[in-house]
Amino acid sequence: MHVCAILGTARPGSYTGHAFALVLDELEARGVETLDVIRPANLVLGFPDSGVDDADADAMREIICRADGLIFATPEYHGGMAAMAKLIIENLGFPSVLKGKPVALVGCAAGDLGAVKALEQLRSILSHVGALPLPGAVSVAGVRNVFNEDGTCTDDKTEARIRTTATRLTDYLTTGNA
Repeated sequence: MHVCAILGTARPGSYTGHAFALVLDELEARGVETLDVIRPANLVLGFPDSGVDDADADAMREIICRADGLIFATPEYHGGMAAMAKLIIENLGFPSVLKGKPVALVGCAAGDLGAVKALEQLRSILSHVGALPLPGAVSVAGVRNVFNEDGTCTDDKTEARIRTTATRLTDYLTTGNA
């Protein structure tokens, strides 16, 4: 099983990054043989056809082409997904290399409603480019109350829900059921 996990923010120490770390830990615990991680803080991405060197975008597309499925994590900023998450998708070509790929989603937000709007937007865009967003996206609300300063999740129920992102994808890849 080859999984690609994408972090949709470059913000250092982000709550989404903390949730993402739990998902990665769960993927490893579930025995995922190959796990590629895309962290945009380590990439140079430009708008398509803007003249920015495409080397990182090309490498990202190659990784995703090899993946059986993906995890995509985004924060909710101002009622939508992070601009960095959208920039990653924009750099995946058209037709997108996401076409036909199952994708499990997780989103984080400071507010009481969680990342519902960001996840709706991400699901819609992924569907439009031909990806297969899995049901049961995980929205983490009140992130300041569920992660401590070192990034540890302090709420067992929230941590279990975040980890289901990995479970949902690996179950789908092994059985075809989300």
